[in-house]
Amino acid sequence: MQSRSRSIKAIAGTIAALAALAATGAVSASAADNVGGYSYGEAAFNAPDGRLSGGSLTCPGGKPVVGGGVDSSGGLNDFMTIYSSGPFDGPDGDTLQDDGWSGLVDRSDFGSESRTVRIYAICDTLKTTASYSYNRKSVSVGDGKQVTVSVPCPNGLPVVGGGVASSGGYSERMGVHDSGPYDGSDANTAQDDGWRATVANVTTSGFPRGVTAYAICDKSRPQSAYSYVKKTTSVAENQQLRTDVLCAAASHVVGGGLAATGGYDDKVFVNTSRPLDAADADAAEDDGWRAAIDNTEGIVSDHTANPVTLYAICRR
Repeated sequence: MQSRSRSIKAIAGTIAALAALAATGAVSASAADNVGGYSYGEAAFNAPDGRLSGGSLTCPGGKPVVGGGVDSSGGLNDFMTIYSSGPFDGPDGDTLQDDGWSGLVDRSDFGSESRTVRIYAICDTLKTTASYSYNRKSVSVGDGKQVTVSVPCPNGLPVVGGGVASSGGYSERMGVHDSGPYDGSDANTAQDDGWRATVANVTTSGFPRGVTAYAICDKSRPQSAYSYVKKTTSVAENQQLRTDVLCAAASHVVGGGLAATGGYDDKVFVNTSRPLDAADADAAEDDGWRAAIDNTEGIVSDHTANPVTLYAICRR
């Protein structure tokens, strides 16, 4: 009974932690670039050694968030992995995670150089919150375990974005293994049916921690309004992979993510997952998705590469 109580508290802490972060670290996205009916905002935060670092970015004018991401400046030997990256609920009249994007990065290199964490928020400037369905699911994961959480979109709605949040503080050592769209048991093969996240709990605290996955689904546009682009590559043992996947010309990225293969022992963690600006006429981060993945191999050194699939959800 005590273990179950702690588990419930840990799951509740996932949402509470992001809410507190949103309330204290929010940054206005008034300087966001507006392209194709979306605003693309970015904010930078300092990342000191030996702690969780990050913040949140609020959508301008109360517009609904549809996607977002986190970029950390660390390399393989400057350990910075995503702890949380997902939508949050700000101080408004509802309880939906529709107000902006929040992110936390775990930095544990214990060096002396200053590093940076960047938070990105993609917001729909033409629609209201009523045009989207905001869904979430919370589970717990014990010490030395890895958990996968799937959040389907209701009624066959197309997924446009999503994320994941871990509970606890810096000492809990929660690492995101993957966070991206998935294809369910429908007639097509597009990754349009929901959001899936995997998180490893590498702590020894003695009781479970909470993991919450989020799926943002479009209620006003059909699946045909979006394209789901993917690219599969691999990251070698004890290497960091940085890779991009681009949307087609004249379309705009609204969400994205990645999925890495391997189990808890493989220690493949996400360092960066965020929208990108390619070589086009504007400066908006609307052209595709970028990721960085650390393959530290951790407990078991099998000298093999781990496949990684990167996804971009693009509005046609």
